[in-house]
Amino acid sequence: MAFKFYERPDSRKSTENPRSFTFGYTAEGTTNNLYVKAYALSATPAIYDGLWRQDIQITPDGHMLWRVDVPYSPRQPPSPGNYKWAFDTTGGTAKITHALEHIQSYNSPSNLEDPPDHKGSIGVNQNGDVEGCEKVVPAPKWTETWDMPAAAASFIYQDTLTALTGTVNLYQFRGKSPGTVRFDGAQGSGSNKDPNIVEVTFHFTQSVDIVGTFYGDITGVNKGAWHYLWLEYAQEEDQDAKRNASRPIAVHVERIYNAAEFGLLLIGA
Repeated sequence: MAFKFYERPDSRKSTENPRSFTFGYTAEGTTNNLYVKAYALSATPAIYDGLWRQDIQITPDGHMLWRVDVPYSPRQPPSPGNYKWAFDTTGGTAKITHALEHIQSYNSPSNLEDPPDHKGSIGVNQNGDVEGCEKVVPAPKWTETWDMPAAAASFIYQDTLTALTGTVNLYQFRGKSPGTVRFDGAQGSGSNKDPNIVEVTFHFTQSVDIVGTFYGDITGVNKGAWHYLWLEYAQEEDQDAKRNASRPIAVHVERIYNAAEFGLLLIGA
């Protein structure tokens, strides 16, 4: 006997308060209830009209005959065990070419002239190039792991996450000011708690705005959290040392990240 799976005449029962919906099917041609359940899972949507599929009910209705009811209702918010949050404040590294403060220069006894004042430039070589150094800077990171419906975590949703990777928050996000949080991408995998669930981990990094800082003689510099700042140097004669010094002559601030609506992540903004 060939296996058949078809909708019953009494299918599509619904209520409005509370909202619910039920598909009714008949399965025939097998004595294996597990096969009927697996087939019903593959043949029915995980989400229908904004409602989530609940436990499929299979009832014997004769020889190799089954009643299959697929109920839908609003999904409850994830329990604490279905949402995970982790953070990391170990910081990141950034190359800097200018010091916060010049402390001291020590001159060779054979050098009769004072060492030149580079106005805080770091690592000035004989050609006048400024090499800089690596510095640990605050870059708090955190991850959020959410249970997403398998039907929602589609290739279209994956494309959305790909497009949002490397953008900063257009509006306030998790209490952080616009432009201060960068979305670093996400990973997803099936959940063993529910075959209809995909577990998605989102990665974020925070930075801060800089207001009123200075570089050498240049003051009043403002920089957005994820703007890129670079210094332009030139050789200027140090009157005291009678030598050239590499000094910042301009500060440039560039926007290198686009802003995006993080509500598109579907994890609340």
